[in-house]
Amino acid sequence: MYYARLYPDGSATIANGRGPAPTDLTTLGIFAAALALTFAIELSVAFLYLHITKIKNKVRILITAALANVVSLPIVWFVFVILLGAAGYVLGEIFAVAFEGYAIYYFNKKAMKLKSAMTMSLAMNIASVILGGIVLFLLLLYG
Repeated sequence: MYYARLYPDGSATIANGRGPAPTDLTTLGIFAAALALTFAIELSVAFLYLHITKIKNKVRILITAALANVVSLPIVWFVFVILLGAAGYVLGEIFAVAFEGYAIYYFNKKAMKLKSAMTMSLAMNIASVILGGIVLFLLLLYG
């Protein structure tokens, strides 16, 4: 697999490999922005889900969802995607839905059933993929 790195001065490099190393500052900056965008999207969807379903303990559940994101996003980015390439995106999202849903359920069993936590996690991640994809497309288009 090859990857290209484009620089502000118009130059570029092409290298053989799985992509930039996780310690690369550009990669870490993009990761931080992706984490912030993921928080904004997924926690908004979680809040709406909890409001619509009238589930109690919203704050505790939202904190759990945020913490689950802090754990799952680096695993998706730096394990699934780097090690597995394009297939890692799909497998990573499946992992994120399962991990986040179960974490939300496990730490909030008195407030949510497993099916509800998984449904909320699925909605959060679908929204994140779609809206995050739109934002990425716009950034690449208008830079």
